[in-house]
Amino acid sequence: MQGGVFLDLRQASPSFASKPIYLPPPNSIFNLFRWFIRNSCLIFKKKIIFSSITPLVNYYRFPIKLRGQKIGLWFTHQENDFTSIEKYALSRCNTIFIHSSREIEKLKMAANAKLIVTIGAIHPKRFIKKADFGSRILWAGTPNERKRPALFLEIAAKNPNMNFTLIGHGWRASKYWNQISSLKNVIYKDFHGPLRSEDLDGCCIYLMTSEIEGGPMPLFESVASGLHPVCTDTGFVREIYSLVNLPFEFVNPNVVEISERLRSTLNKMQSGYSVEREKLLKLDYVRLANIINDNL
Repeated sequence: MQGGVFLDLRQASPSFASKPIYLPPPNSIFNLFRWFIRNSCLIFKKKIIFSSITPLVNYYRFPIKLRGQKIGLWFTHQENDFTSIEKYALSRCNTIFIHSSREIEKLKMAANAKLIVTIGAIHPKRFIKKADFGSRILWAGTPNERKRPALFLEIAAKNPNMNFTLIGHGWRASKYWNQISSLKNVIYKDFHGPLRSEDLDGCCIYLMTSEIEGGPMPLFESVASGLHPVCTDTGFVREIYSLVNLPFEFVNPNVVEISERLRSTLNKMQSGYSVEREKLLKLDYVRLANIINDNL
């Protein structure tokens, strides 16, 4: 297990091992040796949960398995079709924990596992109070093309009367940096790690323009901070909207449509509307650890 989610899970429940085991691909003599040793340790574990499909595939390259071993997978999304070896590895899973229900049909084609939809968890202490609202629009993430950063910057450029906050990392070295620097209505904050409500002070809307998402966690965190989401229909956006009782009104990746939605949402928030964020604050890591323990 690895990644930020699993670091928090190990701290939330003693049923998880205190340290992760990293499984490299057996693609060199050195990695083959490490892969063999670490797989040898794993085959005697009664329960294993993999943080993504890649280490799961690496594990199933090993020919020896413990009889009755329970295998779990934390699955966010898959951009392409599953390969034959991925399908084989998925078919060996007992339980797959999925970020969103939109991935269920794809997984049903490759796995006979129990499928549990869970959007993850946050630390409620980071969101005790709402963000201090202003009129800024938040866009959070890296300049990955699947997030449509060019669309976000075009929206900002064509709406000089709106103010935007860009939070993320990797932007200074990206092809977009000159454009970001030239936009007077965009503030950039270089940021690594999970967000807190204080990080979003001055904002009232979270904008997501992505084509494909596993989450994204900034949607979870920003709505937990009290921001109103304006999103394309991807990732676990429907699960978040359902939890906070927002209608399924999503935007297409179109500058005019998104600009109009941002204007109407700004008016809505400035008139005193408040997002029902309380249910999200109950989704802590102890709860998530219990879900995994009870279903694996």
